[in-house]
Amino acid sequence: MPTSPRRISVSTWSLHRTLGRPPAYGPDRPAPPAAGQGLPLLDLPARLASASIRTLEICHFHLPSR
Repeated sequence: MPTSPRRISVSTWSLHRTLGRPPAYGPDRPAPPAAGQGLPLLDLPARLASASIRTLEICHFHLPSR
């Protein structure tokens, strides 16, 4: 049976401290406020690629808008 190369993935769920506090929004807060201090989400793919991580799962609450 052929073996496939291992694939390492990461989820933004495990990177709370790296990304900063996610914005809190809901029915009483229609527009999310600015996210807390941390690495900007758009910079994360390049940072992961530099560590040879090619797969990223993003949790909805880390997205800046709905």
